[in-house]
Amino acid sequence: MTPTPTHTPSPPNLAASPKPTTRPNRIKQPKQMTRMWVGACLVGMGIAMAALSAQAEEMTAAPSDILAEREVTIYTSSPELGTDTAKIWQDFTQKTGIKINIVNGEFDQLRQRLRKTGQMSAADLLVAESAEQLSEAARENLFQPTASTPLNAIVPAHLRSAKGLWYGLGERAYVMVYNQNTVESRHLSSYEALSDPKFKGRILVGSATNSSVLALITSVLAADGPSKTEKWASGLVRNFARPPLGDDAEQIRAVANGIGDVALVPTDALAKALASDAPEDKDIGSKIGVFFPNQKDRGTQVNLLGAGIARFAPHRAEAQILLEYLANLEGQSDLTETLWLYPVNNAVLPPLTLQNWGKFKAATLKLDAYSLNMTLAARIADKAGWR
Repeated sequence: MTPTPTHTPSPPNLAASPKPTTRPNRIKQPKQMTRMWVGACLVGMGIAMAALSAQAEEMTAAPSDILAEREVTIYTSSPELGTDTAKIWQDFTQKTGIKINIVNGEFDQLRQRLRKTGQMSAADLLVAESAEQLSEAARENLFQPTASTPLNAIVPAHLRSAKGLWYGLGERAYVMVYNQNTVESRHLSSYEALSDPKFKGRILVGSATNSSVLALITSVLAADGPSKTEKWASGLVRNFARPPLGDDAEQIRAVANGIGDVALVPTDALAKALASDAPEDKDIGSKIGVFFPNQKDRGTQVNLLGAGIARFAPHRAEAQILLEYLANLEGQSDLTETLWLYPVNNAVLPPLTLQNWGKFKAATLKLDAYSLNMTLAARIADKAGWR
């Protein structure tokens, strides 16, 4: 979903809400939606259900050798899609008879594989972890257009390709995590403010080679222009508590342990850390706070988990059925709860832990602009010494 543009201060204790043994109902009641949205949802749901029903009838009548061909092969760099989401794929297969195959790998390797195999590729759906990856794949012509009424009705226009090449399936916000013993939230404001000398030796952030970090730099570039972004990046690097080290979870632990005072991390990584049973993550929630930057101007940077049908997909129809399922009420509720994401379907509420952080204003950036700004953002990071 696109979070409501209202900022609510974070609760002092960020302990994650425990995962229930059964999935909670996070589908909004109709009275919470406008008539126009209800209509759009019902139209989208009706078309999607009709498609699924037709496919189910076809499966009943089809011979076993045809049934064996009903499958979708997903290429993705997200390891969670091969492990954490197993139950989602099982439910989908039970409902449709379509088997799911997951191929995991580094995104660059998967892109090369798609280009090399061409029309012989087994990939049906390419799932990307960021707007950067979606833009790269689209630029290299690795997707094919999808004309889907349900997807166009459910996924907001700014979270999908104007040409139908890919669709967002979930969002993560790039927030500030701060040590409650050394920082008061009233002293935090924007990404740009973290380059102020008063934060010298206090900032923690991942490598600029991380897709989420590069997306953040790209968003600052789009908002402030090259000159101001160069100045900001240089000032931020001077304020690092240490050189970029480890993944997002490591930045969160470092804040909790007093190595730095403020870290920039995505909300899905924060939610996972708060729900972790690992000894090193014990009591993290009582030591840190979360702050949504830039609420007084453009809003907090968000990034996407998104997917598109592969250019030479051998099971195009099945891939579209899966894509529509992941955007509908059930698919969105299960996917975003499992991966700790904000839904793109406005009829579904975020996971409870994310709800507890409050509503916020999210920045809107035309994702097609990533293809124009990514290279320059990477050069700015290199020039600033942000490795």
